[in-house]
Amino acid sequence: SSISPDRLGCVSEVMILDSQCGVLVHKRSQQNITYRKAQQVFAKHMKTIGQTCLSPYFRDEGIDFFYLSKNDIYLVAVHPSPDTDTAISVVIYLDFLQRLYEILKDCIGTVNEPYVAVNRMLVFEILDETLTCGYGLISSYAEIKSHLICEPIRPKILQQDELASRFFGINTTDKSRTQSGSSQIKHKSPDSVYLNIVEGLSAVLGPNGEIFSSELWGKLTLISTLKQPSPIMIQLTPDLVIQTTAVTEGQVAGATHIENPSFHSCVDTSQLAKRKLLRVFPPPDQTRLMIYTLSDSACIHIPIVIVPSLVAIDRSRDQNLSLRLINQAQSHATASYVRVKVQLPQCVFRYIVTAV
Repeated sequence: SSISPDRLGCVSEVMILDSQCGVLVHKRSQQNITYRKAQQVFAKHMKTIGQTCLSPYFRDEGIDFFYLSKNDIYLVAVHPSPDTDTAISVVIYLDFLQRLYEILKDCIGTVNEPYVAVNRMLVFEILDETLTCGYGLISSYAEIKSHLICEPIRPKILQQDELASRFFGINTTDKSRTQSGSSQIKHKSPDSVYLNIVEGLSAVLGPNGEIFSSELWGKLTLISTLKQPSPIMIQLTPDLVIQTTAVTEGQVAGATHIENPSFHSCVDTSQLAKRKLLRVFPPPDQTRLMIYTLSDSACIHIPIVIVPSLVAIDRSRDQNLSLRLINQAQSHATASYVRVKVQLPQCVFRYIVTAV
């Protein structure tokens, strides 16, 4: 008799999720599960049981889930449940996830949310190389290192004045306002509350600088040193437009758009829709209040313009490709990392990179 794919450890999807089950990296090796269903079911399951269940395997809504919890992320492999009560080789799936963790660790050094988020394209490359037709056949980083294009990077913490302005209407030109990098925040002054907003943006641009696609993801984090915890009201900007799978408000010119926000259990969102107000009873120390995404390119402002030019070099077969990056962001905005990836024709066999 034939051996079922379940016993061989066939993987339909691999997800790397943050501590609140938001997607950091998602790889579909097969198309036999509805898009995003696995992530939604896993998030609902984990929110229900929390950390009370130590089993690394469960079955829910016709999907088998295998996962490892590492630092502040989840490594998750999924596969459709078999029609019959077939024995599942849980060890094979967990071994694959452990090998994946070791490969990521050898590549990016630290496997946690900040490092995975800033190395998103590299991690996706690793998943693409690791999974072959649904099967994890790679056992070490050395086997795939020569096939990877992206280089590992380390994240930096930066000021997010522009985001603060968009979300809360803070006047960023007010120099008397305490800066996020000041010693006051670094030392966490007693009986205080801080809000941090961090966003990441990726975009694919055409040869003439036109935007083909773009995606944004962000998180709102609260740091509390209150001696006596008490409810905190957070007023968001009144022109905030929230789009979910159930409710679509449509595009509004000049407004701030977000999609599918996910909130911590300490956040009361009963007044969010009408008053754009969050009521928070913050736990001590640091809490991620909200994570969100935005995939509608029409609602995303790309702060960088790329102007390419290709010029033939005299008395040579070579061409000079210049990429000019123009920063159109506000003067107070900074970026921790900017990466430009150029797809070269197959006929190109040699190139030299110089920075101006």
